Amino acid sequence: MIRTLFFFTQLALLIGVTVWSINNPGTVTLEWQNDVMEAHIGVFIGLTLLSFLLLFLTARFFELIKATPGRVTHFWQKRRARKGYRALTKGMVAVAAGNAEEARKQAEQASHMVDEQPLILMLAAQAAQINGDAKGAEYYYQTMLDRPETKFLGLRGLMIHARRAGDLQQARDYSEQAFKMDRSSPWVIRAMFDLNLRIGDFEKAQIALKESVKNNLVDDAQYKRYQALLTFEQAMNNPIDDTKKETLFKKAHRLSPEVVVIAAHLGAHYKNTGKVQKAQSTLLEAWGIFQQPTLANIYLSTFDSSPQSQFDAAYNLYHKVPTSEESLILMATHALDAKKWEKAEEFLGKLFTVNGSPCVRACQLKARFYDEKEGNLSTARHWLKEAAQAVDSVWSCRNCDIIKGHWDAFCPNCETFDAFRWEKAARTTSTLDGIVDASGNTKKIEQK
Repeated sequence: MIRTLFFFTQLALLIGVTVWSINNPGTVTLEWQNDVMEAHIGVFIGLTLLSFLLLFLTARFFELIKATPGRVTHFWQKRRARKGYRALTKGMVAVAAGNAEEARKQAEQASHMVDEQPLILMLAAQAAQINGDAKGAEYYYQTMLDRPETKFLGLRGLMIHARRAGDLQQARDYSEQAFKMDRSSPWVIRAMFDLNLRIGDFEKAQIALKESVKNNLVDDAQYKRYQALLTFEQAMNNPIDDTKKETLFKKAHRLSPEVVVIAAHLGAHYKNTGKVQKAQSTLLEAWGIFQQPTLANIYLSTFDSSPQSQFDAAYNLYHKVPTSEESLILMATHALDAKKWEKAEEFLGKLFTVNGSPCVRACQLKARFYDEKEGNLSTARHWLKEAAQAVDSVWSCRNCDIIKGHWDAFCPNCETFDAFRWEKAARTTSTLDGIVDASGNTKKIEQK
């Protein structure tokens, strides 16, 4: 727009000068020594303008020649930078794809072409890390600490590196430095909570948990559950007397009564300190919320060990939640132990009615029934084969699916906190070797 306006302004001036020269005829006389030159005023003006134009073009020509080396240099720099950024992009893609060698190659190529050291350091560190070069990764992450724009990322890399190396104290120190830089970063808050909990610094873990709520990383229900587990871990790992331990167990149980491990330890604590009735009421109440065999085992251990007493005690749990699969398994197990064949058959019938796809333990109980009551080894073997194909409830990590024989605060595989849930999971071991009885022993069945 401005250029168009400037062009028409110049055109208007030229037309104006032309019209003026036509309306004001005259001559211009130039005298140089003995030579005299006369020209029409229009011709004079035209020659003057042409002279200025030639001078302008000459000056621009020399400027162009002078600027040519710089422009050529700038062109090659831009071309080099484009190649460097392309190498950075390819390197990041290689990191995401897990191609360590390609990532290292592209990082080296980019380092010679662009001056973006933060990006190059990050790429080089990631390439070294996925290539298994721990020292190389640590070197690059340490170098990143020298630059304000990469220090936070460098601290994260060093924290992860220290954690993988098993140096929880050093990992916690790096996370604390990052926490001072940014108290709202999700990874910093989670690292502070997990690492302080592992180390046993429950006060700092509590600070991190409060920051989680403040930054909306957990809702109220999660906060109560985490607070309960934090209190539980404090009771389990601190050298405190029974009174203090009981206080912490009770506090944790009030915060999150659905957490099986807390209710189980509170019940066991009551039993071990002679408070049997409190143990029974606590475990019975917990069974009503969540049916898990550990609760039943501790509850039944507070009664006489005779099969009839165990059957009667198991009925208390069954009566609490009569349609639960775990309640029916419990009753069928103790009916078989007490050799109450009619009751065993009744509860097995209900168990297979409630669950159209019977679990491993249900099939094993069916095999026990045919083996012990009827001596029908062929049918018993059939149900053991069914058990081999069935699934059962186990402690399974909801993040990586690893299976453990008991609950743990942290998954040993993926290190996720509070990841274990009692739920159905595919069975990984065969049950064809025999029948698992109520005490967990395997009874061999010989072929005849």
